[in-house]
Amino acid sequence: MKAQRWLLTGSAILGFALGMARGAERYDHTVRVDIFSGLNGDTAAMERALTKIEATLAKDPKHAEALVWRGAATFFQSGQLFEKQDMQKGMALYMQSMADFEQAGKLAPENPGVLIPRAAVLMSAALGAKGNPMAKQWVKTAVADYEKVETLQKETFASLGEHPRGELLQGLANGYRLLGDEAKANAYFERIRTELPGTPYAKRAAIWFEKKSLTAAQSSCIGCHTGK
Repeated sequence: MKAQRWLLTGSAILGFALGMARGAERYDHTVRVDIFSGLNGDTAAMERALTKIEATLAKDPKHAEALVWRGAATFFQSGQLFEKQDMQKGMALYMQSMADFEQAGKLAPENPGVLIPRAAVLMSAALGAKGNPMAKQWVKTAVADYEKVETLQKETFASLGEHPRGELLQGLANGYRLLGDEAKANAYFERIRTELPGTPYAKRAAIWFEKKSLTAAQSSCIGCHTGK
């Protein structure tokens, strides 16, 4: 794999919390602060998160949410190794992350706590991986995950806040844009304009309709979670 900068930062993948039930016990609350810090350069925080995840998996090797978060962390770490030209170790971590993502998806195929982290990581990486031959498959997986979440949330979607609705619609719009399906991309950008008027998401949709292009920065997650 060619050395590649992967645009995974705390702000870029904050779609992790999207669509998960408020008030429910959420595994991501135990690790996400440390992982987001790790994505922004705090290696000690990343190691703390991985230690917590490994402890969870030691008790329950089939804990799907722990697996998907380990996949997110090791995916990021593999990108760091590729940047350092350590291709052997980078590929080993990349393959581990893909295996964790796949297993988590099989164990909990309708759990937003699995689908959204996987989709957010892969979409974020694809947006920053220009020319990477694997980016298209990442986008396909992300779009499929986001579509499943959209179906799961069909009855409650209108009652969700601006951020979860915007991130999901934006993820689908960008996914189809990257896959070259302009008709479907347009449909989701139009939903953003109609359902989220006056929001930063609507501004991005307007840019798309005007220029038919968006930068990686104009496609990343908007806003910042504070644990709410």
